[in-house]
Amino acid sequence: MDSQEYTMIIKKMVDNNELPRFVYKFTSIDILIVILKKGCIKFSKPSSFNDPFDCNITIDTNNTDEEVHAFVNDIANNKNLNQADRETFLSNMLDPNERFRITSTAIKKRIDSHGLSCFSKCNSNLLMWAHYADSYNGVCIKFDI
Repeated sequence: MDSQEYTMIIKKMVDNNELPRFVYKFTSIDILIVILKKGCIKFSKPSSFNDPFDCNITIDTNNTDEEVHAFVNDIANNKNLNQADRETFLSNMLDPNERFRITSTAIKKRIDSHGLSCFSKCNSNLLMWAHYADSYNGVCIKFDI
């Protein structure tokens, strides 16, 4: 998709009240200056967030052996694993504790490989002003999406 297609999708979502028309970003004056000078917004890794539970995903690893075999076969085929690596991976994934560890690590690594920038639908939330707008000394930027 190109940017024009994304714009049309977002416009339709706003028109259908699936997204708000305006969103707000709380930040310090120093960051506002960077945003205005560079014309861009910082995207942070979830591991740098002040809330350790932000972006956590609940993992259900209560799978049947058949589901594990199917999953391992899919991964092994996509990654072109040789037979020895396939068998080691299967052995690890059949152990519920190891399956949870491997899955958790992979998901956390994947999530942390992306950046997020947070916005609010409301510009008057006192907690947002306190936490993200430099303890009430910063700004709240309004974006028309």
